[in-house]
Amino acid sequence: MLLVWKFDRLARSVLTFERAVRGLTGCGIEFASLSESVDTTTPMGKFTLHLTGALAQLESDTISYRVRAVRTATSPARAWRPPGGAGASATTGMAA
Repeated sequence: MLLVWKFDRLARSVLTFERAVRGLTGCGIEFASLSESVDTTTPMGKFTLHLTGALAQLESDTISYRVRAVRTATSPARAWRPPGGAGASATTGMAA
C-alpha cells in the first residue's frame, strides 16, 4: 500500500498522476490518503481521485503563471523610469 498525506502530493500534473495511479493499481498496489477518505475502487472514488489531480495541476499552473508575471513585471528591462530620463524628478519630469 502506498500511503500519502493528500492525493495531490503524488503528482502535480494530471498525466503524471494518472500514470502513477495506473502503474500502482497494475502492480496490485493499493493507494490511500491520510487526510481524504476516498475509496479508489469505486467509480465515484476514481472520479474524486482524478478531480483532485486536475485541481492540483490547476494550482501548480496558476502558481507558475503568477511567478512568471511577477518576474516579467519586475525585470530591469521593464522597470519604471520617470519621464525625461533616469535623472529626472519623479514629480516634475524634468532633469534636476
